Amino acid sequence: MPKVKDGYFEDKKNSILDAAEKICMSKSLNKLTMKDVITETGLSPGAVYASFSDIDEVIIALINRMSAAVDFVSAVEEILQTSGSPEAIIKSLMDYCINLIHSSIETYGKILSEVVYVAVDGDRGEKIIQGIDEVQMYYYIRDTLVKIINENIENGHFRPIVSEKSIYALIFSFLDGLTRDLSLVKSYKVENIPMGVTFEEQDLSKAITDSIIFLLNQGR
Repeated sequence: MPKVKDGYFEDKKNSILDAAEKICMSKSLNKLTMKDVITETGLSPGAVYASFSDIDEVIIALINRMSAAVDFVSAVEEILQTSGSPEAIIKSLMDYCINLIHSSIETYGKILSEVVYVAVDGDRGEKIIQGIDEVQMYYYIRDTLVKIINENIENGHFRPIVSEKSIYALIFSFLDGLTRDLSLVKSYKVENIPMGVTFEEQDLSKAITDSIIFLLNQGR
């Protein structure tokens, strides 16, 4: 049997994932098939199936690769160490997360938002959810925000006028909604957004951050 070059199998896997990512830019994730991937790669069915046994393994590997390409853990740690006050940390974390969503919405954001629809498919959904790495960039930043807010409520720095769960719900719904609506505009070319809203306004991060800090501080 001929000896293959170092990295051959990894390169082949990446070429398959490159093909899947390209397809996902114009096709919904829940309609992605192994036939699509095979056609796009130009590889034989046997070569593709030797790397991934089914389309769900391709989806899992693609999402994990996209998340791993961004060193979000180091970025968040730098924010925690350098931003100063809890208010400044919240602002920096929200700025960073919103910038990530904007920069990755047509790739990672679109695919991650579509996983929700695939995940409701019984055993298939369970397989995909379990295969995705636990540390995903949006969720890591979100969970860090919750930790900072919770710690500073407990130590008395924040005295919110509503329950902390309501504040967390505001953050989650804002970030999830931004991801969904930007995906609709960027990836699906939906144009009937009311009042000329584009979800790319310069003061978007300031508006949500000021709202969060207002709710956290007005109970003093």
